[in-house]
Amino acid sequence: MVAKRASLAGNWRLAVLGLVLIYGGAAADSYYAPTDEPLPFDFSSDAPFEHYLAATKAHLSAHREFVRPNRKQAELELVMPFELEAAESCDGRKRGVLLVHGILDTPYTMRDIAEVLNEQCFLVRSLLLPGHGTRAGDLLTVTAEDWLAAVDYGVRSLRNDVDDVFIGGYSLGGLLAAHAAIAAPDVRAAVLFAPALGVTYPMLAKQSSWLRHLKGWLDKNPAPLPVRYQSMSTNAVAQIVKLVSRYDDRVGDSFDTPAFVVVTDVDIAVDSDRIVDEFVERFDHPLSRLEIYGEASVDLDERMKRYESYLPDQRILNIAHMGIPYRDDDRYFGRNGAYRDCGQYLPIIPNSEVAACQRNTDNWRGELDSTNEKDYLPLQRLTYNPHFDETMQRMLDFLEAVANTNGETQ
Repeated sequence: MVAKRASLAGNWRLAVLGLVLIYGGAAADSYYAPTDEPLPFDFSSDAPFEHYLAATKAHLSAHREFVRPNRKQAELELVMPFELEAAESCDGRKRGVLLVHGILDTPYTMRDIAEVLNEQCFLVRSLLLPGHGTRAGDLLTVTAEDWLAAVDYGVRSLRNDVDDVFIGGYSLGGLLAAHAAIAAPDVRAAVLFAPALGVTYPMLAKQSSWLRHLKGWLDKNPAPLPVRYQSMSTNAVAQIVKLVSRYDDRVGDSFDTPAFVVVTDVDIAVDSDRIVDEFVERFDHPLSRLEIYGEASVDLDERMKRYESYLPDQRILNIAHMGIPYRDDDRYFGRNGAYRDCGQYLPIIPNSEVAACQRNTDNWRGELDSTNEKDYLPLQRLTYNPHFDETMQRMLDFLEAVANTNGETQ
């Protein structure tokens, strides 16, 4: 089992739930109100992917609350679902991969991974999950069924255009990708980055199923980013809990699809212990691989690799959940990216510490857990992956091994 540290953000979630019940939330504005429009696309259809792209663009143009109204086209390009076609020089069997982003995110989250795969002759597509990319208020009404239907469409549309279908996802997207692999036995392999097969504080999270009817928000951050929301609705948590429960019912004794799974030992969003246990107990395909950032108390076998997460020469304490899918040169979340996460959305972090973190240029970086907070102030959340390149190479090696089971080559 991956070593677990006490989580400051987890304690914060307990506090927020209590405060929401006692004091209520802030008044809503248009950003926190749903559009009350139907989904932009009929995911039960067999329409080509370009039809989905066009419908989504029209919906975003009409209903998105733009962070930078004077740069609407640039924002649309950042958050739109996308397709990267394989180069004409690619030969052999046509391979395609569907990539699914996490909660609050947009397809931008999957761009760095998509480019790696596309360079290796994959047709890459990424969806915009319902409820995302428009305004945070759309998370008040979205359902688990909406997300499942979108991913099911993505797999079906990809199946029409390639010989071999692969799927990948991050966080919530990893959980949805696992569902898709169970539902579609022809999916050749799944690539799962910190998949939400379990959530932190599960007993607390389950309360969201009734709490969502009383209060809409667990937190409301007034400073959205162009590429993701910064506010979490209670309903969104309830839908994730529903999907976790449904996964438990569907997976059975074995997750048969070959899987490449990445976890970090300190994660304030998903239950790393549960992911590792799930891999050991159910992900029994001989080609499956588990990549662990940080400490591990399981006995590592030939299917597992541990990466050092304490990198003092880079002033990195450990690898945060949020940073896993990003290169260190990402424009928003990289080492010198535009976004700096100093825990400004956590009400128990003093404003003075947030200000110091935002001002300093040599912060230690890691996950916002209590051990880090105590010893390394001011602390900046690590929003990129220092092991990105090595992890990507191992992912490609895994995909090549899967391909070769049918005599294919990478």
